[in-house]
Amino acid sequence: MTNTPVLCPTREYHGMPAQTMLTLCLALGAMDRRIRYFQGGGCLGYASTRNFIHQTFKSQWPELKNPRGFWIDDDMLLVTPPEQFRAVIEKADKHGWNIVAPYRNTKGQYMIMDTNGDGLTQEALTKLETWDEVPAAGLGFYYGTLPTDYLFHEFPVELGKGGPGEDHFFFKDNALKPRLAPLEFKHIKTGLF
Repeated sequence: MTNTPVLCPTREYHGMPAQTMLTLCLALGAMDRRIRYFQGGGCLGYASTRNFIHQTFKSQWPELKNPRGFWIDDDMLLVTPPEQFRAVIEKADKHGWNIVAPYRNTKGQYMIMDTNGDGLTQEALTKLETWDEVPAAGLGFYYGTLPTDYLFHEFPVELGKGGPGEDHFFFKDNALKPRLAPLEFKHIKTGLF
């Protein structure tokens, strides 16, 4: 049985939605994988929260260096059926791909990002094909290599507040080249489904 990290930053300590967790459990269980769930957060901000989760994970399983696993935010509702979710994860593993899925932010932009860290519009997103490489994405959902020694950081000082966030730099700094997966999420925080 393989250990699969599921890392969940949370601002309100309520953790991952039950439907999302159930889909993960059913799909990964059918793949003979054991979930290693880590949740942490509070008012630290996402970069600090992600670093805290990385440190906790490494202290519990120091032998797992850069495993394949998940970042899923606490406000991401996975509506893809477990069988389809499993097929997507198996395809990503077969090809060694890092994958992301679109969801909308509070501005209505899709959190598949351009090279500047800006979310795409609906029009720009429709020009992409399933499994296309994208420069970056929001870490509301990510599956792939987890560089456990990486330190998350927000936008550089020279950009000022409001620049690209920790998720954009995660992909850029680690040269992860994510691909667009055929998964559907509802972003609970925004109410944009």
